[in-house]
Amino acid sequence: MLQDIRFALRSLLHQKLVTLMVVSCLALVVAGNTSVFSVVRSYLLKPLPYSDVEQLAFTWETRKAIAGAQGAVSSRTLEEFRKSQRSFEQLEATRTGFANLTGDGRPEQLQVEEATPGLLPMVGAKAAVGRVFTADEALPGQADVVVLTHRLWEDRFGARPDIVGQTIELDRQRAEVIGVLSEDFEWINWDVDAWRPLVVDPAAAEYVQRDLDQIIAKLKPGISAAAGQADLAEVVGRLESEWPADYEEAGVVVRTFRQQIPGTADRQLFSFVQAAGLFVLLIACANIANLLLARGQIRQRELAVRSALGAGRARILRQLITENVVLGLVGGLAGTVLALAGVRFLRMALAGGLPSSILPTVDVWVLGFSLGISMMAGLVFGLVPSFHALRGKMQDALREGGARGAVGSRRRWSTAFVVAEVSLSLALLCGAGMLLHTFLDVQFGNNGFETQGLAGFSLTLPGDQYPDDASRVRAERQLVESLQALPGIAAASSTTALPRGRNVPMATVETEEMDLGAANLPRVSWLSVSPNYSEALGVTLLRGRHITWADNEAAPKVALVDQAFVQRFFPETDPLGQRIQLRNAERTIVGVLSDVRHRRIGVIDGPSATVYVPFAQNPTSTISFLVRSDGNVETAFDTVRSAVWGVDSDLPVAGLMTLGDYIKVMMRGVDVFSGIVLGFALFAVVLAALGVYGVLAYSVAQRRQEIGVRMAMGAGRGSVLAMIVGQGLKLTVLGLLIGAPMVFGIQRLVAGMLGQLSQVPPMLIPAIVVGLVLVTLTASLLPARRASGVAPTVALRAE
Repeated sequence: MLQDIRFALRSLLHQKLVTLMVVSCLALVVAGNTSVFSVVRSYLLKPLPYSDVEQLAFTWETRKAIAGAQGAVSSRTLEEFRKSQRSFEQLEATRTGFANLTGDGRPEQLQVEEATPGLLPMVGAKAAVGRVFTADEALPGQADVVVLTHRLWEDRFGARPDIVGQTIELDRQRAEVIGVLSEDFEWINWDVDAWRPLVVDPAAAEYVQRDLDQIIAKLKPGISAAAGQADLAEVVGRLESEWPADYEEAGVVVRTFRQQIPGTADRQLFSFVQAAGLFVLLIACANIANLLLARGQIRQRELAVRSALGAGRARILRQLITENVVLGLVGGLAGTVLALAGVRFLRMALAGGLPSSILPTVDVWVLGFSLGISMMAGLVFGLVPSFHALRGKMQDALREGGARGAVGSRRRWSTAFVVAEVSLSLALLCGAGMLLHTFLDVQFGNNGFETQGLAGFSLTLPGDQYPDDASRVRAERQLVESLQALPGIAAASSTTALPRGRNVPMATVETEEMDLGAANLPRVSWLSVSPNYSEALGVTLLRGRHITWADNEAAPKVALVDQAFVQRFFPETDPLGQRIQLRNAERTIVGVLSDVRHRRIGVIDGPSATVYVPFAQNPTSTISFLVRSDGNVETAFDTVRSAVWGVDSDLPVAGLMTLGDYIKVMMRGVDVFSGIVLGFALFAVVLAALGVYGVLAYSVAQRRQEIGVRMAMGAGRGSVLAMIVGQGLKLTVLGLLIGAPMVFGIQRLVAGMLGQLSQVPPMLIPAIVVGLVLVTLTASLLPARRASGVAPTVALRAE
């Protein structure tokens, strides 16, 4: 074997040009596939970094009338589950919120995760400094304690070793720091800054209020999520019979961490991108096989001599396969080196959109994948050339012109490879085109508003100073009016969430004309906004009126809807004056706004539709603000902060940035995958063009005498040119016809993956077909011009 490897290396070095072309092509394809696999491995295949993660599961309450809804959980439900279930070792609850860190330094908004005391030990979280909270610290009336994340400890407190025992001010309440979590612990909500004990008080009036985000459960060994869900469903059924008003049509869902993270759409997207890379690998293998066929034709005499000296066919085949595997491994090694740089780039590009625990890395699995596809590629692209080199009588190659016997067979195989390249390229380009169109539309499509001169930020009103709706409404109005009064500010408004963000709220909606029956309640996006919202965002009022300050808590409840809402629920009816039920309140529609793309990626749970309600009639403690300037809005950032602190000096202004920058942050990751898909698509086109060029160039070389005879007999340059180009066109058309059925399969796959986001531009497939034809025709012209430019006497003399 070592002798075969040494001979393979000498042979490859002897033909440097072919070796360089093969290694370069394979290295690029392996690098792309390995980089993508590193993401797939980290995000889809690698277990989440928690103790006994296969037993961990999410649990939510549901409503049978709302398909797929994952509702919050009440304290009563948690307690009843704990008392009556038989399938779980532990049931813990979490609630995510915000708190204002004040005191030393600038006010800062923190994302705080409240959890029952058993959660952190259950998932394997350990303290790097101090400890985590205990069960006693979650009882009502106990002193407030907090556990910091390692990131916040370093960024805000300079990693002070004496932080334990110190008190910090959260929402103007003193909280004792009892510990700092280890640096390697990262929760599923990776933006969490601090942890506090979740107080569950069975005696409290809010015992039936669904204010817990979810239950994190640990299944007993051997118990499936389905069995655990059936167990809890019995408890919910009993609760419905005992408290029908609180649990009418209630249900429960249990999903393991692996089922829930990542979601189905993410799995399909990553799998498609990896499949696209493997498609390109197959195209590259066909291209490389063509190169090796030509190389094998040149080596016919060498192989014949070796056979004449006593080497058997099996021995020669083993040598040829060894050469191909060595070639694959060299290309794979070069590709792995390139992949290291690719993975590093992906880590930096995805750092803001994914938790660090699932960012791509190069581990033994990724290296094994790179090695595996390199060896597999070496076998795939080498089998046909190897067997082809041994077929027929080898002694014929020693005779004058004997090597011609295999030219026809070689040409047939080369033609088949090129047809396969074109057909695979067509299928890949159509799928990639659909994905790219969706990605680009998500990133750069019409948002329904103008980002120029627009900025946004958020803040949280602490509960001690703003304990009720009336105080929150007063503060919100003061803030809006202070911002509106700033010089250079054209409009300012509050809103529940900034457009194109991750957390646009949704709720069920009912109309008077809706025939519910057994149907599921539809869901829509909703926002609480202040007057001037339309002016601040740049939305057009199509009908009716705007929200005004007169639409307060004492006034009749009203709502604005967008055009998509009208088309969905009132396609043939005047929406003005219609009454809808939203968030347990009946509201009258008083205006219709133009459509705005609010959600980060796209629609969820059906077509897009949005309802806007006055903030005064649906106040929240966490509020976002929009500020529109006549000029460069960034120059007003300092005055915006001053205006907020003029109302309340302890309010942190979180995430103040232009809306254009905010959307770029939200889109981080989408642009990366757009680039990957585009790169694979372009590489496939280049490979298809090189395949056509290679076949025609070899054909011209083999038919040099025939072309000379044709031209000597009077054939003009145009006819020779048309003959060669026509040959390339035939290969392209045949490949397009064979690839057509794959196109429809790819279309259905991508459409099923993207759902409502899926759109096929009418000209996409024709444009791809025309583009492939033009590219391959261009590749055909180069050898055709070379053939038509040769003088007949030169061609005949060369033969």
